[in-house]
Amino acid sequence: MYNPVTVSVRKKIYLYKDVEFTERIEQNVEIGEIFEISEIRFTKKGTPRLITIEGYVITANREFVTRVNKSKSNQYIFQKPHSVIAIKNCKVYEDRNFKSDSVNELKAKQKVYIQKIVLSSKGTPRLKTINGTYITANRNIVKEV
Repeated sequence: MYNPVTVSVRKKIYLYKDVEFTERIEQNVEIGEIFEISEIRFTKKGTPRLITIEGYVITANREFVTRVNKSKSNQYIFQKPHSVIAIKNCKVYEDRNFKSDSVNELKAKQKVYIQKIVLSSKGTPRLKTINGTYITANRNIVKEV
C-alpha cells in the first residue's frame, strides 16, 4: 500500500500496460530482476499495482515481489548503468548466483554493456550483460561509465 521505491522479483511475473492486467507485454522478466517504482495505482476493485519508471505495471503482491534493501549502495551498483569498465580482472558467469565455473574474464579497463540488474538468491546485485552473462556489481571491481 506504499511505494517501495525499488523491488526485486521473487517468483515468475509478467509486465502489463494496464492496472487491470488485460494487456500483457511480451518481455521476459527473470527471478531477481530489479524494478524502480514510480508510483502505486489501484484496480477498479482496489488491488494495488506497482508502476515502474518505464511505465510498466507489475503486481504488488509480496509473494511475487519484495522491497530491495539498498543499504549497501556505496558498495554495489543498484541502478542499471549503460555500461561498466572493469577496475580489476572480473570473472563472467552464466548464472546470477555464480554457482557454475566462470565462462570468461573481463580484463582491467575492459568495457561491457549492461542489460539489467538482477539480485542473486541471497540478495547480492549482479550486472547482466547484453550477452546474457553475469558479472559482479561490486564498485571495487567495476565502475559505471
